[in-house]
Order: sequence, then structure tokens, then C-alpha cells
Amino acid sequence: MTNALKNDQGEMLQRIQELFGKKDEKYVRNKHTGGRNNEKGAAYENFFATYQLAKLAKEVIEQGKEIIFSSQVETFVDDLMIDNCSDQFMSNYQLKNSKQMSWSKKPSPH
Repeated sequence: MTNALKNDQGEMLQRIQELFGKKDEKYVRNKHTGGRNNEKGAAYENFFATYQLAKLAKEVIEQGKEIIFSSQVETFVDDLMIDNCSDQFMSNYQLKNSKQMSWSKKPSPH
């Protein structure tokens, strides 16, 4: 992010605070932070999937194996699923680019 863009964002946040108040300015700032984190997480997931694809490409090309990549599947570990149909083996990945990540403060019921 360039300094000019940072300054523009700072001015926008200041203007929002002047027009709508501190509470709405904080909401917009938090929304932006969440959006940036989501963007970084998606980039990490795409990088990891591309790495796995490159790693397994030789098996598909040279041995004719059928390997299916899926993302955001409806399961507990949902970010990336690699189904090696030929070897009847499936790998699921929950990918996070932050060490401090949780979905809730409640313990898992399992």
C-alpha cells in the first residue's frame, strides 16, 4: 500500500467520523481490516492449492491418475480437499495464515 493511499484512507476515515461519528468510523475501519484479512487468507489458500497441484501433476500426466481438487467443501476440514480417486485416498486441509485463529471461544462439542 502506498503512502498516498494510506493518507487517502486516513482522510476518508476522518471524514466518516466527522459525518457519522466515532462508532461508524470504527465499524468501517474494522470492516476494512476483515476484508484485507479475507483477501490474504484467500491468496494463501490459492497458493497452497497451486503448490499441491504442481506436486501431483506428474502422477496425473505420467501415470494417468485421477485426482480431484475441491475447495470450501461441506465437511469439518473444508478449505481444500484433494481426492486421489485412483489410489482411493483423500486429504483435507484447513488452511490459515495466522497463528491466532479461532471460530469461537466455545470448546468443540467433539
